[in-house]
Amino acid sequence: MFLFLGASVSLNAALIAGILARLNGSTTLRAALVAGPAFIAVFSLFIAAWGNLT
Repeated sequence: MFLFLGASVSLNAALIAGILARLNGSTTLRAALVAGPAFIAVFSLFIAAWGNLT
């Protein structure tokens, strides 16, 4: 359940990062390149936290 929460929060962070990049005048490709690492960074924090909980 905790990893589903992590995936949900990570997806929201990626969407927000992509939207902010797009609003700052970036192309769609550059916004996607910003959103991908944002998802990975936030989800890796949840994976690390989950590892510490178990």
